[in-house]
Amino acid sequence: MFPLTIRDLIDLVASGVPDPESRLEKAFDWAHTRRLELVKWLLASAVALSAPVAVAVAKGELQSSASSWWLASTLFLSVTAAVAGLFLLVTTKRHYRGYLSAQTLLGELTKIAPFIERYRQEIPKR
Repeated sequence: MFPLTIRDLIDLVASGVPDPESRLEKAFDWAHTRRLELVKWLLASAVALSAPVAVAVAKGELQSSASSWWLASTLFLSVTAAVAGLFLLVTTKRHYRGYLSAQTLLGELTKIAPFIERYRQEIPKR
C-alpha cells in the first residue's frame, strides 16, 4: 500500500476538490488492484515452477544428483513465491482497515474544512 499521511488528507480537504471521498477511494482502489495483481503473479509463478517438478517426479527422471539439486531449488522457489503471495493476500485485510480509517478521518476533516482553509491562510509559508 502507498504511504498515506494525515497531512495528505488535510491537503486533499484544503485543496477544495469536489468529492474528496471518491478520490481517496480511487487511490485505495488502485493500490488494492496492484496488490491483487502481485498476488496473482506470485501464485501463478509458484504453480508454473512446481508443474515441471511434478512432471519430472511422475516420469521418474530424477536419477542424478544435479537433477535433485535443481528439484530442491525449484521447489524452494515455488514454495517461497506461494507463501509470499498468500501473505500479501492475508495482509490485504489490514490495508482495508487503513482505508476505512482514512475515510473516517476524511469525513471528520471535511466537517472542519473552513477552519483548515483559514488556518492555512494565516500560517506563514515555509
